[in-house]
Amino acid sequence: MNLIVAADFLHGEPNMREQDFQALSGHLEQLLARYHASQQHCTALEARIQALENEREDLKHRNEVARDRVEAIITRLKALDTSS
Repeated sequence: MNLIVAADFLHGEPNMREQDFQALSGHLEQLLARYHASQQHCTALEARIQALENEREDLKHRNEVARDRVEAIITRLKALDTSS
């Protein structure tokens, strides 16, 4: 379908043929399908981002706990070394 026929249709011109209308309708349905697929993909990506951010926060917390434990062990070892 050419743009002139589509423009005529949009402006109410009666010369749009049924097959042109069907072609336009098919194109619109394809665009809508792509749009919905893109929306679903975007939603899935947002969920993945959220999961990764949650995992990152958990790992940061675990790292802090481990760091505190190591520092406590080092402090105890230094105390043992100085008391010997």
